[in-house]
Amino acid sequence: SGSGSGSGSGSGSGSGVERCRPLSSVPVTIEHLRAVGACADQRRLFRDTFPEGGRWPDDIPRALEAGLSVSWGMEQLGLPPVLVE
Repeated sequence: SGSGSGSGSGSGSGSGVERCRPLSSVPVTIEHLRAVGACADQRRLFRDTFPEGGRWPDDIPRALEAGLSVSWGMEQLGLPPVLVE
């Protein structure tokens, strides 16, 4: 919680970290993973889990459940970070 003053005033409370999402989702394809050198096992797992490709960040829960290395993919593909609750 907090309050402030200056050119305006306000108060509020927070329940911790809120989910951070980009304005729109980003497509991720097997071709993207090939281009950044993803290993064969992760490419196969991605293809089996997302045969039509995935969407960042919409498909994060499904990717994690499938065992994909989401943090590696995020870094290698330059995807915006997302806090997952």
